[in-house]
Amino acid sequence: MHLLINAKGLSGKRRACHFFIHVMRRIEPEPLQDTTRAQKPSEQNGKDYVFVAREKMEQNIAEGKFIEHGEYKGNLYGTSAESVETIVNSGRVCVLSPHWQALKMLRTPRLRPYIVFIKPPLLERLIETRTAASARSTFDKESSRAFTEEEFADIIRSSNRINFLYGYMFDEEIVNADLATALTQLLRAAWRVQSEPLWVPASWVQ
Repeated sequence: MHLLINAKGLSGKRRACHFFIHVMRRIEPEPLQDTTRAQKPSEQNGKDYVFVAREKMEQNIAEGKFIEHGEYKGNLYGTSAESVETIVNSGRVCVLSPHWQALKMLRTPRLRPYIVFIKPPLLERLIETRTAASARSTFDKESSRAFTEEEFADIIRSSNRINFLYGYMFDEEIVNADLATALTQLLRAAWRVQSEPLWVPASWVQ
């Protein structure tokens, strides 16, 4: 069983994953991604990324060896099924934080994920907590500035749309009105994945 954490923008998805790693040693970070981009001098193959030739990666994609993949600035990136299975077979929970568009591809009998959707709180609370945390806008790549109220509203609208389109796949929803509370709920979800029998679609076990 794998734990998928899906969130929108400021909901704290990455921070939650890193908190898991720090607090629960049996939970691993996201599996290494394969990429076709050039390796930087400071990077180690097999530690930062798995660097592969484009032809080889395209072949592996065609053979269905990746559970998610995409292209960014002319380079391919992807999470291989092997990297996920390596973590799971070691007795750990594999924590993934995929793009929401990848959920249909990931929710399969092969992976049997437990999907947690982290969503933002109501607008007033979102503004209050993110302003207190001095959160910087992710809408403006050219400057470091605070979010506008309209950008906060857009985060909520996007989250609602994701919930409308993919909510039937979520095993659990967490409202991130308070980071400490949300992280506690995530840790409980991780514990359930590790220690309790969980419901799955009947078609997955036939």
